[in-house]
Amino acid sequence: MPRFIQYDAASDTIWVTDRLSRTIDPSDIQDLVKDIQGGRNGACPLDGALDALEDGSLWKGIGDAGQLALESIYCVIARCAA
Repeated sequence: MPRFIQYDAASDTIWVTDRLSRTIDPSDIQDLVKDIQGGRNGACPLDGALDALEDGSLWKGIGDAGQLALESIYCVIARCAA
């Protein structure tokens, strides 16, 4: 069963789930970061997200707000994997 990283703008919360809200169309992790920065609900597949974060390319040139979003996503994934 696929799992997702989901962001709720109203509560400013990120979590891992296996069920998405019907109003959210999952995209990739870069789009999730843009959603977080833009104050929009968003989601991306958990599968591959950690690899994308650890490869380093996402962190370059993303700015302070993007860095904070990526760090938050990374912490949620790390807690989920522990």
